[in-house]
Amino acid sequence: MDLNRYAFMFWSAVHGAVCLGFQNRALDEAAKWDATREVIDTLMEMIAATVPGEASQQLLRD
Repeated sequence: MDLNRYAFMFWSAVHGAVCLGFQNRALDEAAKWDATREVIDTLMEMIAATVPGEASQQLLRD
């Protein structure tokens, strides 16, 4: 497991989601922020689910 590679991949995914959310011209400003937060929350849930053991369960509860 290459943690540096995973960290970069997850950072890229979050950064890309934020950029795409802000570029969405169909949404008003408040909706862009809401959509962007939703994507980030989903990605963070996915990241937390990959943490082995009790730590992942605690992250998912928070």
